[in-house]
Amino acid sequence: MVYKYPIYNVSICNFNELFEFAKQQLHAQCIKYKLTKCDNDYKKMLMHCIVKACCDVVAQHKDTKLVFFVQPSTLQCNDTLNNIKVCAWIAGILKTIQRYLPLKWYESSHDLDYFNGLINQNKGISFLHQISNKQTKTSYTFSRAQQFAKRYNLNFLSRVCFNDLKMQYALLNT
Repeated sequence: MVYKYPIYNVSICNFNELFEFAKQQLHAQCIKYKLTKCDNDYKKMLMHCIVKACCDVVAQHKDTKLVFFVQPSTLQCNDTLNNIKVCAWIAGILKTIQRYLPLKWYESSHDLDYFNGLINQNKGISFLHQISNKQTKTSYTFSRAQQFAKRYNLNFLSRVCFNDLKMQYALLNT
């Protein structure tokens, strides 16, 4: 799920694989709490699973710059998430995460395996430079993330995940 390139001090997280993991967690929680796919609580649980998965990956990779690689065309709604409304939620949640959290994102029409093939052949150096030099917002505060968590009643994220992310962000930008 995370590819490390120590020479460039960068790690690349495949968000598509992370999303599949979050869907599995969501499915288990829906069974546990008996949620339907049309329920507003389902949307909250979907947001929770995706944001928590992103924050967990960031917490595990404190030593390098972490970039989330996403191929939006492959974020599919399969048999677990077959509702059109849910597919729209996923696109909205992805944009929300990109807007509210100081994470680096790289969107591409190619998959990460394609770039890994180029890197292994020493042809993907420009890709790694582009990824490693990607900037986050310079004057970022977590107030918007906390407002987001409060709006959707995701206070657990604010207390646990965002605080860890805030500490790492502060350490990397000092």
